[in-house]
Amino acid sequence: MLKKSIFALMILPALFSCKSKIGVIQQQSQEEQKSEQTDLEKQTEEKIITGTVLKENSALYIFGRDKKMHSFTSLSESTGADGLFIEDKIDKILLEEKNITEEYFHIIYDNVDFWIYGENYAANSKPALILENCPLYSDDTMTVPYSTVSMLPFGTQIAVQLKDENPTDSKAIEIYYYDKSSAKKITAYADEKNISTLTDDIEVMKIVKKLKVTQRAHPRNELFHKAEKYKPCKKVAAALKAQQTEYITNNYEDALKALPKTRYGVNVGELMTVDQSKDPFK
Repeated sequence: MLKKSIFALMILPALFSCKSKIGVIQQQSQEEQKSEQTDLEKQTEEKIITGTVLKENSALYIFGRDKKMHSFTSLSESTGADGLFIEDKIDKILLEEKNITEEYFHIIYDNVDFWIYGENYAANSKPALILENCPLYSDDTMTVPYSTVSMLPFGTQIAVQLKDENPTDSKAIEIYYYDKSSAKKITAYADEKNISTLTDDIEVMKIVKKLKVTQRAHPRNELFHKAEKYKPCKKVAAALKAQQTEYITNNYEDALKALPKTRYGVNVGELMTVDQSKDPFK
């Protein structure tokens, strides 16, 4: 019995030690779980929401240690680029240069973090295209005309706000548009029926714009070949087809000046008349 009592006395401290160690481990485990939960909560404060580049050749910047923006690359208008949102607001930097405060948004393009000038980017939006001459309004009831820009013509590249999960009966949609005259981003409302968000319409209209400023035959053929993979709506398809016909206009007086001189004097003014009874060679 004495041996058993001595053994019991020896084992009790070990048991208490194990229990205390288990208690410490459990406490550490709970603290780690709380820490992980806090980290997760911090991560959920950041969200990636799609946005749209509004201006052609918009520069993407890297923010340097000198606290200045350094241009790295550029994007064309109607290009989608994700914006980094923190607590439901896009992450941004305000920089002052020459007494002018400029706003830059934090975006992610091609898995790389960049900054873009705020006037060139519409956060929480997607690319769109004006299909009909579209009046702009200051309110979502479309009763107050927008004062600065009253209407956008067919083919204008814009961005439209992403729709809420709860749809409404309103036909108005909030749009974003880069106004070249003021070099600023315009936010207004327009009728949804005048707008297309289809990728095929947007991409083909980009090709149409390039065709308007491309004269050489080989680059033009490449653009037409590129457009073949898309199926745009009838109006955009008609705009593309119109670029297939080349119109050449000649000035009659310039054409006559280019002719070799003859021994007959030609009265250009007489040739320009519709009175065929007059002989211009007399």
